[in-house]
Amino acid sequence: MMIQKILCVAACAAGLAFGASAGIPEFNDAMRRGDIQAASAEAVDTWESWDKTHPDTALMAREFGFVSMLAGNYEAARDFARFLADQGAHLPKPDDFPLTSAVLLWAAEYKLSGSAEMRDGLAVSLRQRAEIEGVDLITAAGAEALYSGDWVTGDWERVIESAGLAVELMGRDSDGLIPRMRRAQMIGAAADFLYKKDRLTKSRNETYDAMADVHDAIAADIDADTEGRMRSQLWPLKWQAEAWAYSMEAYLTSDYAQIDSLISTKVEARRLVHPSVPYVETRPELAAFPVCPGEFKGKRMTYPSSRAFSGLVGSVLVRIETDERGKVINTELLASVPLEGFAETVVETARSWTYRPDRDADLRQCRVEFNNYTYKVSFLIG
Repeated sequence: MMIQKILCVAACAAGLAFGASAGIPEFNDAMRRGDIQAASAEAVDTWESWDKTHPDTALMAREFGFVSMLAGNYEAARDFARFLADQGAHLPKPDDFPLTSAVLLWAAEYKLSGSAEMRDGLAVSLRQRAEIEGVDLITAAGAEALYSGDWVTGDWERVIESAGLAVELMGRDSDGLIPRMRRAQMIGAAADFLYKKDRLTKSRNETYDAMADVHDAIAADIDADTEGRMRSQLWPLKWQAEAWAYSMEAYLTSDYAQIDSLISTKVEARRLVHPSVPYVETRPELAAFPVCPGEFKGKRMTYPSSRAFSGLVGSVLVRIETDERGKVINTELLASVPLEGFAETVVETARSWTYRPDRDADLRQCRVEFNNYTYKVSFLIG
């Protein structure tokens, strides 16, 4: 299996002639700092004086193009990819991954124009790349660009197809691409729900189960990642999948009618699996006492509207911290679906709240101070 490493340029540069390697140290230094913008600028500058007869030319063009894609410099990414399309086969050492280079070109063109023609070209290039074994980071990024673009246009059928292709490709690297594969699975499941939500058939219930399955798989991934290398990527996906499952359950529960139907349309809500590893550790001084039964009091919640998602149920998950009096002192947005913008009002309102215990709560046996309370809210989108 071939996994293309973005930082292989550092190793490649070590064997280059002095003249050809000018600019490579600066490029590698920017990559080590995580400054993708600077790395892209160094790539463009380096390429101007690069000896195109060097045997690593195709590799360098592809790596420089990919870094430029990551930096959002799509013009540069397109230029590097065009060089490979035009001259890759005729270089002293020909481009040995032309299908990957083609994905880079179409992805850059699609990012620049957003046109249907470029979208279809990217889809074709990805399917051609899928016909050979292995996966690389350029192909993964191209697949993400495709299904993300389909999502923005609201073409749910196409999202189902393009997200499925992304899952198939990323599943070839069962280690490094797990978070990106799970995101594609989640987006595909969400699109499947949006496509089937108005159909009174059993299939729309199955969309809820599919999302719950994705959520539980992510929870298992978090627990399996004992070294914690991917948890920072997996936790946001877990919260998003939970919000989607919560939203879908609320919609399907409130929207059902069974007149003249022989198919059971009652959704069976599942208890979602949560990682054994906590997202935020309860502070030791609080762990000895449970949270008092009670509720948040304060400013009333108002809910946003959306013409694109009118009639759906929105869900927002927020982590809330309170002080010893129950006053909210910190909030963290965990997830908001189907649009991230729905969270602004919820988070702003939550900051004004105080957690009030029930009248019969024994404050000697419970607490109103917490640092890892997950608040969930669902609302009908007008």
